Amino acid sequence: MLLSSVSDPSDTQTLSYIPFEGLEQFIVERLDLTTFRNSLGPLRSAGMRHFSDMGLIPTEISEGRIVFETEFWYYCLEVLERRDVNGDGIEDLLIRFTDDSIEGTYLTVYVYLMTCFSEDSDLIAIAYGPSGYNSERDPGMIEGIVIPYSEQRQ
Repeated sequence: MLLSSVSDPSDTQTLSYIPFEGLEQFIVERLDLTTFRNSLGPLRSAGMRHFSDMGLIPTEISEGRIVFETEFWYYCLEVLERRDVNGDGIEDLLIRFTDDSIEGTYLTVYVYLMTCFSEDSDLIAIAYGPSGYNSERDPGMIEGIVIPYSEQRQ
């Protein structure tokens, strides 16, 4: 299991619009790919926001892990944590996204802070940071996640 911290659903301090049951399918259906840089950008037309819009179907789904593999690309999403990372009172997910060209040299691995702001909203990336970033070097970092200045709490 990749989840290292699971929020208690009875915790009234943190709102959550992210389901506990069917989390992986929720990510497949509701992750807004336009909210972070990835190799799918050049394939998108207006209104294409989700994996299904690009005809991508997961080739593997397990607890906290989703893989999309095509002839030329490998995408892997791994849920590392779920908790209120940025202190805004809304539960977040830390998701590691691997974006790898099977035949080329393109490879990125980033950890994204993702959340939903309402029952109807998509899962969106609100901050990111490279894997293995040392948070002690930058006070704007929380566990390797870049928190935009506008989101930092005083």
